[in-house]
Amino acid sequence: MNRKTRILIAGCIYGGGNIGDEAILEGLLEYLPKDAIYSVCVEGEGRKYAALGLQPYGTDFWQLVRAVRNSDTVLLGGASLLTDPSGLEYPIGYCSRILRIAAILGKPCNFIGIGAATLNHEHVRRIAQRFYPLASRFYVRNSHSKNALCREIGVSPDRVIEICDPAFLLGSKVNLAEGQELLKTIGVRRTDGRPLIGVSVVNEGFEKGRDYKAKIAAICDLLVERLNAEIIFLYSEIREGEFFDQAASRDVKALMKKPWKEVPPNFFDAKTFASILAGMDCILTMRMHVIILSAITGTPTATIVREEKVTQILADLDDRAAGHISSLDVEGVFAHIQAKLNNRAEHSKHLLSQVAMVSERAVTNRPSLGDLLENKQSKNVVYRWFDPLKWFVEKVLAKINRILSKKRAA
Repeated sequence: MNRKTRILIAGCIYGGGNIGDEAILEGLLEYLPKDAIYSVCVEGEGRKYAALGLQPYGTDFWQLVRAVRNSDTVLLGGASLLTDPSGLEYPIGYCSRILRIAAILGKPCNFIGIGAATLNHEHVRRIAQRFYPLASRFYVRNSHSKNALCREIGVSPDRVIEICDPAFLLGSKVNLAEGQELLKTIGVRRTDGRPLIGVSVVNEGFEKGRDYKAKIAAICDLLVERLNAEIIFLYSEIREGEFFDQAASRDVKALMKKPWKEVPPNFFDAKTFASILAGMDCILTMRMHVIILSAITGTPTATIVREEKVTQILADLDDRAAGHISSLDVEGVFAHIQAKLNNRAEHSKHLLSQVAMVSERAVTNRPSLGDLLENKQSKNVVYRWFDPLKWFVEKVLAKINRILSKKRAA
Protein backbone atom coordinates (compact mmCIF):
# COMPACT_ATOMS: atom_id res chain seq x y z
CA MET A 1 0.00 0.00 0.00
CA ASN A 2 1.37 3.43 -0.94
CA ARG A 3 2.12 5.76 1.94
CA LYS A 4 0.04 8.94 2.02
CA THR A 5 1.79 12.23 1.29
CA ARG A 6 2.60 14.26 4.40
CA ILE A 7 2.00 18.00 4.00
CA LEU A 8 3.12 20.64 6.50
CA ILE A 9 1.13 23.89 6.67
CA ALA A 10 3.08 26.77 8.20
CA GLY A 11 3.47 30.51 7.62
CA CYS A 12 0.62 31.95 9.68
CA ILE A 13 0.86 31.98 13.47
CA TYR A 14 -1.96 29.46 13.88
CA GLY A 15 -3.21 29.14 17.44
CA GLY A 16 -2.05 32.64 18.39
CA GLY A 17 -5.54 34.08 18.87
CA ASN A 18 -6.32 35.51 15.43
CA ILE A 19 -9.53 34.07 13.98
CA GLY A 20 -8.50 35.33 10.54
CA ASP A 21 -5.49 33.00 10.61
CA GLU A 22 -7.77 30.14 11.65
CA ALA A 23 -10.04 30.98 8.70
CA ILE A 24 -7.03 30.59 6.41
CA LEU A 25 -6.22 27.17 7.87
CA GLU A 26 -9.83 25.97 7.73
CA GLY A 27 -10.10 27.20 4.14
CA LEU A 28 -6.87 25.46 3.13
CA LEU A 29 -8.11 22.16 4.56
CA GLU A 30 -11.25 22.53 2.43
CA TYR A 31 -9.17 23.39 -0.65
CA LEU A 32 -6.16 21.10 -0.59
CA PRO A 33 -6.05 17.44 -1.73
CA LYS A 34 -7.92 15.11 0.62
CA ASP A 35 -5.62 12.12 0.08
CA ALA A 36 -2.83 13.48 2.28
CA ILE A 37 -1.88 13.68 5.95
CA TYR A 38 -1.58 17.22 7.28
CA SER A 39 0.50 18.74 10.04
CA VAL A 40 0.61 22.36 11.19
CA CYS A 41 2.95 24.69 13.05
CA VAL A 42 1.04 26.33 15.90
CA GLU A 43 1.73 28.73 18.71
CA GLY A 44 0.75 27.50 22.17
CA GLU A 45 -1.48 24.50 22.91
CA GLY A 46 -1.80 21.99 20.05
CA ARG A 47 -4.64 19.80 21.35
CA LYS A 48 -7.25 21.71 19.35
CA TYR A 49 -5.42 20.82 16.13
CA ALA A 50 -4.76 17.22 17.12
CA ALA A 51 -8.54 16.88 17.58
CA LEU A 52 -8.93 17.98 13.94
CA GLY A 53 -6.62 15.20 12.82
CA LEU A 54 -3.62 17.50 12.36
CA GLN A 55 -0.18 16.77 13.78
CA PRO A 56 0.78 19.95 15.69
CA TYR A 57 4.32 21.28 15.91
CA GLY A 58 5.62 24.38 17.66
CA THR A 59 7.18 27.45 16.05
CA ASP A 60 10.63 27.54 17.65
CA PHE A 61 13.61 26.65 15.44
CA TRP A 62 14.06 22.99 16.36
CA GLN A 63 10.32 22.32 16.20
CA LEU A 64 10.34 23.82 12.70
CA VAL A 65 13.24 21.56 11.75
CA ARG A 66 11.37 18.50 13.05
CA ALA A 67 8.16 19.52 11.30
CA VAL A 68 9.85 20.04 7.93
CA ARG A 69 11.92 16.85 8.25
CA ASN A 70 8.76 14.79 8.88
CA SER A 71 6.94 16.20 5.84
CA ASP A 72 7.08 15.50 2.12
CA THR A 73 6.27 19.07 1.15
CA VAL A 74 5.82 22.40 2.93
CA LEU A 75 3.09 25.01 2.35
CA LEU A 76 3.54 28.54 3.62
CA GLY A 77 -0.15 29.20 3.84
CA GLY A 78 -2.30 32.28 3.70
CA ALA A 79 -2.03 35.73 5.27
CA SER A 80 0.05 38.62 3.98
CA LEU A 81 3.38 36.82 3.96
CA LEU A 82 5.18 39.44 1.88
CA THR A 83 4.75 42.57 3.98
CA ASP A 84 6.83 44.31 6.64
CA PRO A 85 4.76 46.53 8.96
CA SER A 86 6.54 44.94 11.94
CA GLY A 87 10.00 44.86 10.40
CA LEU A 88 11.90 41.65 9.77
CA GLU A 89 10.85 39.08 12.37
CA TYR A 90 7.33 38.34 11.08
CA PRO A 91 6.34 37.36 8.50
CA ILE A 92 9.48 37.60 6.35
CA GLY A 93 12.02 36.46 8.95
CA TYR A 94 9.81 33.57 10.04
CA CYS A 95 9.03 32.40 6.51
CA SER A 96 12.67 32.77 5.42
CA ARG A 97 13.66 30.52 8.33
CA ILE A 98 11.25 27.82 7.13
CA LEU A 99 12.42 28.21 3.53
CA ARG A 100 16.05 27.75 4.58
CA ILE A 101 15.22 24.64 6.60
CA ALA A 102 13.23 23.18 3.68
CA ALA A 103 16.10 23.97 1.31
CA ILE A 104 18.68 22.24 3.49
CA LEU A 105 16.47 19.17 3.88
CA GLY A 106 15.63 19.09 0.19
CA LYS A 107 11.87 19.51 0.70
CA PRO A 108 9.71 21.30 -1.89
CA CYS A 109 8.04 24.43 -0.59
CA ASN A 110 5.17 26.51 -1.98
CA PHE A 111 3.42 29.67 -0.84
CA ILE A 112 -0.36 29.26 -1.03
CA GLY A 113 -3.23 31.72 -0.66
CA ILE A 114 -0.89 34.54 0.32
CA GLY A 115 -1.07 38.28 -0.02
CA ALA A 116 1.79 40.60 -0.94
CA ALA A 117 2.20 44.33 -0.55
CA THR A 118 4.78 47.07 -0.97
CA LEU A 119 7.80 46.61 1.32
CA ASN A 120 8.92 49.63 3.34
CA HIS A 121 12.31 48.47 4.65
CA GLU A 122 15.21 47.84 2.27
CA HIS A 123 16.97 45.36 4.58
CA VAL A 124 13.74 43.32 4.78
CA ARG A 125 13.42 43.39 1.00
CA ARG A 126 16.97 42.02 0.64
CA ILE A 127 16.17 39.06 2.92
CA ALA A 128 12.96 38.32 0.98
CA GLN A 129 14.81 38.57 -2.33
CA ARG A 130 17.35 36.04 -1.11
CA PHE A 131 15.11 33.38 0.41
CA TYR A 132 11.56 33.69 -0.97
CA PRO A 133 12.62 32.55 -4.50
CA LEU A 134 13.57 29.19 -2.94
CA ALA A 135 9.84 28.38 -3.10
CA SER A 136 8.68 26.45 -6.15
CA ARG A 137 5.44 28.35 -6.75
CA PHE A 138 3.47 31.24 -5.31
CA TYR A 139 -0.31 30.79 -5.18
CA VAL A 140 -1.52 34.32 -4.39
CA ARG A 141 -4.93 35.64 -3.44
CA ASN A 142 -5.33 38.20 -6.26
CA SER A 143 -3.66 40.10 -9.11
CA HIS A 144 -2.63 42.93 -6.77
CA SER A 145 -0.58 40.46 -4.73
CA LYS A 146 0.91 38.95 -7.88
CA ASN A 147 2.05 42.36 -9.10
CA ALA A 148 3.52 43.26 -5.70
CA LEU A 149 5.35 39.93 -5.42
CA CYS A 150 6.94 40.26 -8.86
CA ARG A 151 7.78 43.94 -8.31
CA GLU A 152 9.19 43.70 -4.78
CA ILE A 153 11.36 40.58 -5.01
CA GLY A 154 11.63 39.89 -8.72
CA VAL A 155 9.79 36.56 -8.88
CA SER A 156 9.06 35.48 -12.45
CA PRO A 157 5.33 35.88 -13.25
CA ASP A 158 5.13 32.32 -14.60
CA ARG A 159 5.75 31.01 -11.06
CA VAL A 160 2.83 33.03 -9.62
CA ILE A 161 -0.72 31.65 -9.81
CA GLU A 162 -3.83 33.56 -8.77
CA ILE A 163 -6.27 31.73 -6.49
CA CYS A 164 -7.90 33.53 -3.55
CA ASP A 165 -7.68 34.01 0.18
CA PRO A 166 -8.58 30.55 1.55
CA ALA A 167 -11.23 32.07 3.85
CA PHE A 168 -13.38 32.71 0.75
CA LEU A 169 -13.88 28.93 0.50
CA LEU A 170 -15.82 28.57 3.77
CA GLY A 171 -19.20 29.82 2.56
CA SER A 172 -20.88 26.41 2.61
CA LYS A 173 -19.90 25.93 6.27
CA VAL A 174 -21.82 28.94 7.64
CA ASN A 175 -24.70 28.07 9.98
CA LEU A 176 -27.04 31.03 10.52
CA ALA A 177 -28.98 29.25 13.28
CA GLU A 178 -25.77 28.69 15.26
CA GLY A 179 -24.91 32.38 15.01
CA GLN A 180 -28.39 33.44 16.13
CA GLU A 181 -28.22 31.14 19.16
CA LEU A 182 -24.88 32.63 20.19
CA LEU A 183 -26.27 36.16 19.83
CA LYS A 184 -29.23 35.22 22.05
CA THR A 185 -26.79 34.32 24.85
CA ILE A 186 -25.74 38.00 25.03
CA GLY A 187 -29.33 39.25 24.88
CA VAL A 188 -29.50 40.07 21.15
CA ARG A 189 -32.68 39.23 19.33
CA ARG A 190 -33.65 40.43 15.89
CA THR A 191 -36.40 43.06 16.05
CA ASP A 192 -38.12 44.56 13.00
CA GLY A 193 -36.84 48.06 12.35
CA ARG A 194 -33.81 47.71 14.64
CA PRO A 195 -30.63 47.03 12.65
CA LEU A 196 -27.87 44.96 14.22
CA ILE A 197 -24.47 46.56 13.58
CA GLY A 198 -21.33 44.56 14.34
CA VAL A 199 -18.22 46.58 15.16
CA SER A 200 -14.67 45.23 14.81
CA VAL A 201 -11.88 47.72 15.53
CA VAL A 202 -8.09 47.48 15.63
CA ASN A 203 -5.50 49.24 17.75
CA GLU A 204 -3.79 50.72 14.73
CA GLY A 205 -0.60 52.36 15.92
CA PHE A 206 -0.33 54.28 19.15
CA GLU A 207 0.96 57.36 17.35
CA LYS A 208 -2.53 57.86 15.93
CA GLY A 209 -3.84 58.32 19.45
CA ARG A 210 -7.56 58.37 20.20
CA ASP A 211 -8.68 60.37 17.18
CA TYR A 212 -10.02 57.57 14.99
CA LYS A 213 -11.45 55.79 18.02
CA ALA A 214 -13.36 58.91 19.02
CA LYS A 215 -14.77 59.11 15.51
CA ILE A 216 -15.81 55.44 15.52
CA ALA A 217 -17.48 56.02 18.88
CA ALA A 218 -19.35 59.01 17.40
CA ILE A 219 -20.45 56.90 14.39
CA CYS A 220 -21.80 54.21 16.72
CA ASP A 221 -23.68 56.81 18.77
CA LEU A 222 -25.25 58.23 15.59
CA LEU A 223 -26.37 54.76 14.52
CA VAL A 224 -28.13 54.26 17.86
CA GLU A 225 -29.58 57.77 17.98
CA ARG A 226 -30.87 58.04 14.40
CA LEU A 227 -31.55 54.41 13.42
CA ASN A 228 -32.23 52.80 16.81
CA ALA A 229 -29.41 50.37 15.95
CA GLU A 230 -28.02 47.76 18.31
CA ILE A 231 -24.21 48.02 18.48
CA ILE A 232 -22.41 44.71 19.01
CA PHE A 233 -18.62 44.61 19.42
CA LEU A 234 -16.85 41.59 17.92
CA TYR A 235 -13.28 40.31 18.25
CA SER A 236 -11.54 38.43 15.46
CA GLU A 237 -8.24 38.91 17.32
CA ILE A 238 -8.79 37.77 20.90
CA ARG A 239 -5.36 38.26 22.48
CA GLU A 240 -5.18 40.58 25.46
CA GLY A 241 -2.65 43.38 25.67
CA GLU A 242 -2.65 47.06 24.82
CA PHE A 243 -1.94 46.57 21.11
CA PHE A 244 -4.82 44.20 20.30
CA ASP A 245 -8.53 44.50 19.52
CA GLN A 246 -9.95 44.17 23.02
CA ALA A 247 -7.99 47.23 24.10
CA ALA A 248 -9.11 49.16 21.02
CA SER A 249 -12.75 48.28 21.70
CA ARG A 250 -12.43 49.31 25.34
CA ASP A 251 -11.25 52.73 24.20
CA VAL A 252 -14.12 53.11 21.75
CA LYS A 253 -16.75 51.93 24.26
CA ALA A 254 -15.42 54.35 26.88
CA LEU A 255 -15.96 57.21 24.43
CA MET A 256 -19.52 56.20 23.50
CA LYS A 257 -22.58 57.80 25.08
CA LYS A 258 -25.06 55.17 23.87
CA PRO A 259 -25.45 51.52 24.99
CA TRP A 260 -23.68 48.60 23.35
CA LYS A 261 -23.29 44.84 23.66
CA GLU A 262 -20.40 42.52 22.86
CA VAL A 263 -19.76 38.95 21.78
CA PRO A 264 -17.24 37.62 24.35
CA PRO A 265 -13.66 37.36 23.01
CA ASN A 266 -13.70 33.58 22.63
CA PHE A 267 -11.34 31.79 20.27
CA PHE A 268 -14.13 30.69 17.91
CA ASP A 269 -13.37 28.59 14.87
CA ALA A 270 -13.81 30.61 11.70
CA LYS A 271 -17.06 28.94 10.62
CA THR A 272 -18.69 29.80 13.96
CA PHE A 273 -17.42 33.39 13.81
CA ALA A 274 -18.77 33.74 10.26
CA SER A 275 -22.13 32.40 11.48
CA ILE A 276 -22.23 35.20 14.07
CA LEU A 277 -21.46 37.78 11.36
CA ALA A 278 -24.31 36.34 9.29
CA GLY A 279 -26.75 37.46 11.98
CA MET A 280 -25.82 41.14 11.55
CA ASP A 281 -27.32 43.68 9.16
CA CYS A 282 -24.00 45.43 8.57
CA ILE A 283 -20.44 45.25 9.96
CA LEU A 284 -18.30 48.30 10.67
CA THR A 285 -14.80 46.88 10.46
CA MET A 286 -11.08 47.51 10.03
CA ARG A 287 -10.06 43.83 9.70
CA MET A 288 -9.55 42.10 6.36
CA HIS A 289 -10.80 38.67 7.39
CA VAL A 290 -13.92 40.16 8.94
CA ILE A 291 -14.60 41.63 5.48
CA ILE A 292 -14.10 38.21 3.86
CA LEU A 293 -16.09 36.20 6.42
CA SER A 294 -18.89 38.78 6.18
CA ALA A 295 -18.84 38.59 2.39
CA ILE A 296 -19.26 34.79 2.29
CA THR A 297 -22.45 35.25 4.35
CA GLY A 298 -23.70 38.11 2.18
CA THR A 299 -23.42 40.59 5.08
CA PRO A 300 -22.44 44.10 3.89
CA THR A 301 -19.49 45.84 5.53
CA ALA A 302 -18.60 49.47 6.08
CA THR A 303 -14.83 49.21 5.87
CA ILE A 304 -12.33 51.60 7.37
CA VAL A 305 -9.12 51.16 5.37
CA ARG A 306 -5.91 50.92 7.38
CA GLU A 307 -3.49 49.11 5.04
CA GLU A 308 -2.95 48.01 1.46
CA LYS A 309 -4.31 44.48 1.84
CA VAL A 310 -7.73 45.82 2.87
CA THR A 311 -7.91 47.90 -0.31
CA GLN A 312 -6.96 44.82 -2.35
CA ILE A 313 -9.78 42.72 -0.89
CA LEU A 314 -12.33 45.48 -1.43
CA ALA A 315 -11.25 45.55 -5.10
CA ASP A 316 -11.85 41.78 -5.32
CA LEU A 317 -15.33 42.32 -3.92
CA ASP A 318 -16.01 45.37 -6.12
CA ASP A 319 -16.86 47.30 -2.97
CA ARG A 320 -15.82 50.74 -1.82
CA ALA A 321 -14.54 51.76 1.58
CA ALA A 322 -16.47 53.85 4.07
CA GLY A 323 -13.32 55.87 4.83
CA HIS A 324 -9.64 55.79 5.71
CA ILE A 325 -8.31 55.59 9.25
CA SER A 326 -6.32 58.82 8.86
CA SER A 327 -9.23 60.92 7.54
CA LEU A 328 -12.52 59.58 8.88
CA ASP A 329 -15.65 61.64 8.28
CA VAL A 330 -18.28 60.72 10.88
CA GLU A 331 -21.31 61.82 8.85
CA GLY A 332 -19.86 60.25 5.70
CA VAL A 333 -19.41 56.83 7.34
CA PHE A 334 -22.89 57.04 8.87
CA ALA A 335 -24.36 57.79 5.42
CA HIS A 336 -22.38 54.88 3.94
CA ILE A 337 -23.83 52.45 6.51
CA GLN A 338 -27.35 53.83 6.12
CA ALA A 339 -27.17 53.39 2.35
CA LYS A 340 -26.09 49.76 2.72
CA LEU A 341 -28.88 49.09 5.22
CA ASN A 342 -31.46 50.67 2.88
CA ASN A 343 -30.30 48.45 0.00
CA ARG A 344 -29.13 45.44 1.98
CA ALA A 345 -30.62 42.77 -0.31
CA GLU A 346 -28.93 44.28 -3.37
CA HIS A 347 -25.55 44.61 -1.60
CA SER A 348 -25.82 41.06 -0.28
CA LYS A 349 -26.54 39.64 -3.72
CA HIS A 350 -23.57 41.53 -5.17
CA LEU A 351 -21.21 40.28 -2.46
CA LEU A 352 -22.24 36.65 -2.94
CA SER A 353 -21.77 37.02 -6.70
CA GLN A 354 -18.23 38.37 -6.21
CA VAL A 355 -17.39 35.62 -3.70
CA ALA A 356 -18.53 32.99 -6.23
CA MET A 357 -16.33 34.55 -8.91
CA VAL A 358 -13.25 34.68 -6.66
CA SER A 359 -13.84 31.11 -5.45
CA GLU A 360 -14.19 29.85 -9.01
CA ARG A 361 -10.79 31.35 -9.85
CA ALA A 362 -9.32 29.31 -7.01
CA VAL A 363 -11.01 26.11 -8.17
CA THR A 364 -9.78 26.63 -11.73
CA ASN A 365 -6.18 27.07 -10.53
CA ARG A 366 -6.27 24.46 -7.77
CA PRO A 367 -2.84 22.76 -7.40
CA SER A 368 -2.62 18.99 -7.68
CA LEU A 369 -0.68 16.83 -5.26
CA GLY A 370 1.97 16.50 -7.97
CA ASP A 371 2.28 20.29 -8.21
CA LEU A 372 2.85 20.55 -4.46
CA LEU A 373 5.50 17.82 -4.51
CA GLU A 374 7.47 19.24 -7.44
CA ASN A 375 10.75 20.76 -6.30
CA LYS A 376 11.58 23.35 -8.94
CA GLN A 377 14.66 24.48 -7.02
CA SER A 378 16.32 21.04 -6.84
CA LYS A 379 19.24 22.21 -8.99
CA ASN A 380 20.35 24.51 -6.19
CA VAL A 381 20.73 21.78 -3.55
CA VAL A 382 24.50 22.36 -3.06
CA TYR A 383 23.95 26.09 -2.75
CA ARG A 384 21.17 25.43 -0.26
CA TRP A 385 23.41 23.42 2.04
CA PHE A 386 25.98 26.21 2.21
CA ASP A 387 23.57 29.15 2.13
CA PRO A 388 22.91 29.37 5.92
CA LEU A 389 26.66 29.43 6.58
CA LYS A 390 27.16 32.06 3.89
CA TRP A 391 24.35 34.15 5.37
CA PHE A 392 25.88 33.87 8.89
CA VAL A 393 29.37 34.85 7.68
CA GLU A 394 27.95 37.86 5.84
CA LYS A 395 26.13 38.99 8.99
CA VAL A 396 29.34 38.68 11.06
CA LEU A 397 31.39 40.57 8.47
CA ALA A 398 28.76 43.32 8.27
CA LYS A 399 28.84 43.66 12.06
CA ILE A 400 32.65 43.90 12.08
CA ASN A 401 32.50 46.49 9.32
CA ARG A 402 30.02 48.65 11.32
CA ILE A 403 32.25 48.50 14.40
CA LEU A 404 35.37 49.48 12.39
CA SER A 405 33.46 52.31 10.69
CA LYS A 406 32.43 53.73 14.09
CA LYS A 407 36.05 53.55 15.33
CA ARG A 408 37.32 55.34 12.22
CA ALA A 409 34.62 58.02 12.61
CA ALA A 410 35.62 58.53 16.25
